[in-house]
Amino acid sequence: MSRNKKRLKGHKPDNIEATTPLNPLSFVAPTEFVELPSGGEGYPDTHSLHGQETIEIRYMTAKDEDILTSQTLLKKGIAIDRLLESIIIDKTIKPTELLIGDKNAIIVAARASGYGSEYEGVVSCPACSTKNKLAFDLSSPTLLKSQIHEDFNVTRGSSGTYSVRLPLSKYNVEVKFMTGADENYLADHIRSRKRNKLPEDTLTAQFKRLILSVEGHKTREVIDAFAENMPVVDSHHLRMVNRLITPNIEIKETLVCNNCDHTEEVDVPFGADFFWPNQ
Repeated sequence: MSRNKKRLKGHKPDNIEATTPLNPLSFVAPTEFVELPSGGEGYPDTHSLHGQETIEIRYMTAKDEDILTSQTLLKKGIAIDRLLESIIIDKTIKPTELLIGDKNAIIVAARASGYGSEYEGVVSCPACSTKNKLAFDLSSPTLLKSQIHEDFNVTRGSSGTYSVRLPLSKYNVEVKFMTGADENYLADHIRSRKRNKLPEDTLTAQFKRLILSVEGHKTREVIDAFAENMPVVDSHHLRMVNRLITPNIEIKETLVCNNCDHTEEVDVPFGADFFWPNQ
C-alpha cells in the first residue's frame, strides 16, 4: 500500500457522510396510476382491465420522444399507439383494445407528467371561427361515467354491450363501446375516402363499427344496410345515447373570443401538437 493510501486511510474528514455512488444503469423511470373512466366495465372477462379502476403507466422518457417524432410512425398514424405500448406497464394490454375514453385518459396523463399539466391549444370560436389560443389544465380531468336513462330505452347487456330501442323504427339495436381499433379503422377510412375523392360517410362508417346487431341479426350485410338507411330520428337518438353511455374524460375551459367576445365553454383540442409544449 502506498504512503498516500495509508495517509487517506488514516484520516476521515469531519461531517462527511458515506454515500452510495450513482449508477445511471440502475435508474428506473417512475410510474403512476391513471383512473379509468370505464372503471373496468366494457372489457371481456378475460381482459386484464376487466373490473379494474386504474392502469399503471411509466413516465415518458427520451426514447418515447423518439417514437413521437418518428416520421414513419406519424405517417402511418400509429405513433400514439406505439407510445402507449411503451409506457403501459402490463404488456398484455394492447392500445387497440382500450376503450376510447380510457385511451384518452392515459394520453392526457402521459402528456401532463411528461411536459406539465398546462397545455396551450388553438380553439376556433364557435361564433366567428377566429382561432384563439387557450390554456387548459390537464392535471384533473373530469371522469364521465357511463349513464343509462330509462327515458331513452337503454338496457345494459352482457360484456359491456347495450341494447337501444330506437324511437321511429322501434328496432332493438345492440351497440358496444368504441375501442382504439375502431378509432384507427375510422381514421384510415376517412383518409382513404379523401384520397380517392369520395364523399364523406363518417357517421354511417361509425355506426357500422358501433352496432353489433339489429333485432338480433348480426350479419354484416344487415348491419351495413341499416346504418346506411337509418331514419334521421333514429340516427340522432343513437348518437345521443352513445354519448351518454360512453365513459370518457372531459377537460373544459372558458373561451372569450379575441375577435367577437363570444364566451363559451370549449373542450380541449387533441391537435397534432398536443405532446409538444410551446417553448
